[in-house]
Amino acid sequence: MHYGDLKNWVIKVINSCENYRQLTSARRLVFLFDNHDSHSHLNFLDRHNLKREVFIAYQTKQFELLSEQERQLQEQ
Repeated sequence: MHYGDLKNWVIKVINSCENYRQLTSARRLVFLFDNHDSHSHLNFLDRHNLKREVFIAYQTKQFELLSEQERQLQEQ
């Protein structure tokens, strides 16, 4: 599988998470992507940028879920 396709798929999985249980499972994909050899031929900077894109997607989704949870608590 091409590293770009794999990166896009992991990000799609992250973005589809609707709760923390799902996000925890997606975190495993982030770790697997980090260790996958599909991008081992790239130079350090390119590998770092790929991994950073995936990690930022994870952090963004985590923030969205936290914000939604906080909003729901305030409504109660």
